[in-house]
Amino acid sequence: MSPPLSPTAQGQQLTPFVSVLRFDAHEAARALLELPADDRMELVLDDAELRAGEVGVRVWPSGDPDGGPVFLGLRGVHPDVQPARSIGLRSVRRTQAGRGVVQHARQGLTRPPAELAPRLRGLIDTLAAWVPFAHLRDEEFRKVSSSPMGAYGTLRLGYRCNQSCHFCWQDRDAPGPPAALTWQWLDELAALGVSDLSITGGEPTTYRDLPALVERAHHVHGMRVSIQTNAIALSAPKYLERLRTAGLSVISASYHSADAATSDDMTNAPGTHVRTVRGVQAALGAGLRATLTCVVQGRNVDGLEAQARSIVDLFVRPFAESRLLRATYAHPTSYAEDGGWQRHQVPFDVSGPKVRAAARILHEAGVTVQVTGTCGFPLCVLADEPELLAQQPLRRAQFDAGQLQHLAFAPPCAACTRRSECFGLREEYRETFGGRGLRPFTTST
Repeated sequence: MSPPLSPTAQGQQLTPFVSVLRFDAHEAARALLELPADDRMELVLDDAELRAGEVGVRVWPSGDPDGGPVFLGLRGVHPDVQPARSIGLRSVRRTQAGRGVVQHARQGLTRPPAELAPRLRGLIDTLAAWVPFAHLRDEEFRKVSSSPMGAYGTLRLGYRCNQSCHFCWQDRDAPGPPAALTWQWLDELAALGVSDLSITGGEPTTYRDLPALVERAHHVHGMRVSIQTNAIALSAPKYLERLRTAGLSVISASYHSADAATSDDMTNAPGTHVRTVRGVQAALGAGLRATLTCVVQGRNVDGLEAQARSIVDLFVRPFAESRLLRATYAHPTSYAEDGGWQRHQVPFDVSGPKVRAAARILHEAGVTVQVTGTCGFPLCVLADEPELLAQQPLRRAQFDAGQLQHLAFAPPCAACTRRSECFGLREEYRETFGGRGLRPFTTST
């Protein structure tokens, strides 16, 4: 019997999208420039060698594998520089094989107009389709991931959002996938045996198809459906009931501070904190379950204990049957704003004590607290906290390499006796703080 496929391998069985757009543009460029099929080629849209309005074509000649790539600057095809008045080619020649590449390319551009025009049009059209998605990956729109309960699927409807959190990695102006493809991915996830589905964005409640997608996932495919949300829209009773009836069972809501001003500052959305509180309370009151996530950074780190107490007061005690499944303290990935991570993050010796204090408050109130994980802190942040360590549901061994490629270890981790269980550090942390604040486990801890 064959071993089960890893989450990354399962995700590779889903219909590709961005990679197809990229392939089509590459093949159109190859056809236009008459580049040999054996030559490896890469289209370049953001590179120091590019001049304004150019699309770069980097080619590795098959006849000279050690000679380095040839760079071609192609003018007159970039979709953001239209209409194309002329087409031109600039080259950097390095080897005899490289000169052959340039010769092929120039010959391709000097065909008779009747032969050149359709190939030129093909490149312009395929670039127009691919360029808006060029900085995105298929996995951002649909994937299969690990969890303590097994694999779960994720669908991202797009990046539109009614907040603009400065710590978010997402480009709010990035386009979303075609709606028809989202529905196709949902059916494909079900065919792979995925029984738990998370629908995210951006903010998924800003998309018209959300209730219908939830309904198909739950009532047709029998999936347990959750949404990742700021819960603002859930304060509207009719909309909340529509989602509940469709089969929504869990919300994963963002809750970064007990202080409205701090929260609204972090989300760049004045007046929305109070609506998030109302939305989460309404969802719990309607019988949905919830998880809460707090992104920890300099702006809210000193208020984490107050944030934890407010969770107990607002979302635990008012409900006779506790529906709060988990509270998570997250360590963010790259910020969308340049240099944002370095400006707003704090080292573990500053954030660790605050996170532990907040986690103890929630633990004493009977709330499960998650601090580690692929989006969390290293395990040693909870050193000397055996009860909190025992609550951590995630272990590194449950994940395949494709899900952990953004994490690694710092030098102090080398001697840690629990390294095999830990997810490690983000690259941004290692570059900014090195091993500061790490407390490696020893045989006596």
